[in-house]
Amino acid sequence: MEIEVSIDKFVIDYKDVPHSTFLRVYMVGMQKYKVKMKIYSGTYSYELHIWKSDDVYIHIYFKNFRETEGHLHTLRIETRPEHYSHFREILEMIGKRASRVEFVSCDVAYDIQTGLENIFDRKLDKLTIGNVAVALKRLFKRIVKSIPLIAWVVT
Repeated sequence: MEIEVSIDKFVIDYKDVPHSTFLRVYMVGMQKYKVKMKIYSGTYSYELHIWKSDDVYIHIYFKNFRETEGHLHTLRIETRPEHYSHFREILEMIGKRASRVEFVSCDVAYDIQTGLENIFDRKLDKLTIGNVAVALKRLFKRIVKSIPLIAWVVT
C-alpha cells in the first residue's frame, strides 16, 4: 500500500500588526489580485480572501474578536505551503511590521491508493454513515501500523 503525505494548509499568526498595515495589504491586493473582503463575520473582525488564479490563494484574517484594546492586533495567514511564494510582497509588508510570527497549525493529508474492497466489509449491503466511520477507523488502524514514526519539524 503506497501512502503519500502532504501538507494541505499552513496557518501562521503575525502578532502586533497595526490596522494601517492591514489596510495597505488590502490596497495592494486590490491592485494586483482578485479580492473579497468580509467585515465582522466571525472570529476575526476582517477577512480578506485574495486569489492570484483559481487555484492560488491566500486568506488573511485580522483582529481577533478577543482583542478589544489597543491598535496592534493579530493577523492570521492561511494558505497552502506552495502559495506563500506567490504573495511575497504582501508577506514581506506584514512581516516588517509584526513583532513576531507564530506557527498555528497545518493540515496533513494522507493520500492512500486502495480500492473500496480493502476498506469496506463485503457483508455490508448498505453504506450508512456509521458503516463508513467504522470502515475508516479500521483503515486508519491498518495505515498507522504500516507507517514508521514521522517527526515533523517546522522552522
